[in-house]
Amino acid sequence: MHANVTFANLHDGETYPFDGIQIACCYTYHPGPTLGFKIMINGHNIGYITDNEFLVGYHGHPNDVSFDHPLMENHRQLIHFLSDCETIVHEAQYFPKEYEQRIGWGHSSLSNATAMFRYLPNCRHWIVTHHDPRHNDDEIWLKSELHRQVLIEAGVDCRLTYAFDGMILPIRFKG
Repeated sequence: MHANVTFANLHDGETYPFDGIQIACCYTYHPGPTLGFKIMINGHNIGYITDNEFLVGYHGHPNDVSFDHPLMENHRQLIHFLSDCETIVHEAQYFPKEYEQRIGWGHSSLSNATAMFRYLPNCRHWIVTHHDPRHNDDEIWLKSELHRQVLIEAGVDCRLTYAFDGMILPIRFKG
């Protein structure tokens, strides 16, 4: 391999410079040690959180969880970390009913993840990732339609995009 490869240990709360951008790290709620990232370039911030079980064990409506609710305690640091992100890539792997059988697996239901976005008003675009591999295309389409309805009910005003293999986003940042 013709490359100069450097490995670095990344740490929660640290920011790392990389070729004109800054990358910050924050632990997410997952059974194993997992970091989420914030990519900062020219005053624009993108959150990248692929493994995060938001509101572990919760089965209610996203609007019924206040910021001071005890279930929010483990997630306030991540909300603060993402508060200045315009675009966030975050999972919503399960339908709400499916989640009842997968508590503790480290992944969010679409309604629980929506509860987090209620506290991220600067986010204008949510790219949903980490789809359940057992879901077929029809189920993912159905989930995306349900997800849009839940966002409206929760009063979350952001564009929703479901990620797919090979997806490329034409993001342009002016210096």
